[in-house]
Amino acid sequence: MRPLLEYGSELIDDEWEKAEGVQLKMAKMILGCGVTTANEAVTGELGLWSLNSRRKMLRLRYWGKLVRMSEDRIVKKSYVALCQSLTMKKKAKRPSKCKKRSDVQTRLMTRTKNKKEEKKKEKEKEGNSVCDWNKNWCYYTFKALQEVGLEKYWHHQNSTAETELVATLRNKKEWNKLVKKQVTLFEQKRWKTQVAQKKVLEVYQVIKDKPEYESYLDSDNVPARRSMTILRVGNNPLRVCKGRQDNTEREDRLCCYEDCYEDNKVEDVCHILFHCRNPEICKLRNQLVENNLVDFQIPTLEMSSKVISADGVICLKKFMGTGLKGQDSKKHLQIVLSYTRNLLRVRTRALVRKDSS
Repeated sequence: MRPLLEYGSELIDDEWEKAEGVQLKMAKMILGCGVTTANEAVTGELGLWSLNSRRKMLRLRYWGKLVRMSEDRIVKKSYVALCQSLTMKKKAKRPSKCKKRSDVQTRLMTRTKNKKEEKKKEKEKEGNSVCDWNKNWCYYTFKALQEVGLEKYWHHQNSTAETELVATLRNKKEWNKLVKKQVTLFEQKRWKTQVAQKKVLEVYQVIKDKPEYESYLDSDNVPARRSMTILRVGNNPLRVCKGRQDNTEREDRLCCYEDCYEDNKVEDVCHILFHCRNPEICKLRNQLVENNLVDFQIPTLEMSSKVISADGVICLKKFMGTGLKGQDSKKHLQIVLSYTRNLLRVRTRALVRKDSS
């Protein structure tokens, strides 16, 4: 699907929101999460870039190819002509020699001018406007270089000096490697900024610092894998998420179990993983510790607190399938997946009993 969306993307100047929507829709189908799931969490789980960032990478790689191209090629001649038009200045208008206009003529001229400006703005919104005098392919390429921190290479594209900067630009492998590195940093920064702006991803901000593919998605246990996904991405049946849809204040999104409800415990991910007093959940938790299925102690960790200890972050990451390394990582991952799946089952049964009573 993506190769079709990226065909000729080196020449596309504007953002293509419909294509981004197609990629996000497919990603949510792969993860098995709802359509209301935060887009940043979906791309973060699968390690996907936005198509806009991928177009930047392809454009800059193609620009490097143009710079290395011989001068007798038609494409290179066209590129040089575009570069020259980029630096051109508009011709100054000659002063008008017409006689002084009457008030009626002035109003008519102003009205006509305003109508022309409105039509021009409408065409620009529709994407049918003619390229501005200084906004051609080279302009958007230079803008992309600025965004990823490579604008200095633009000023040295015609240099004959034997410097490291020029050598990198002339070497295809080195240039492509540098472009990928810089666009990756640009995409990670954009992704982290958007994640930090969404309260629904409060747990996600703790367990993940960059978009990359998660190993738990390779599990054959599909129900457990989906349970882990909905807990991670913040689109789960817990009260902290459902209360947001009902416009309930956070402190009122309490756990449905009686003891937790009386203590005013908000039902979030950390609560159900580590602190819920439901007897069935406590039994599952104790089995992990007594049978030495986990190699760490379950901490006192609440998302409502602004400060989280380092040990608490490590523990939360391991229970959410992140940061598992070593030979026993696959075994540990299966245990954690089974644990999260059973947690949601117990909670669903508790809600059914409460509604029936």
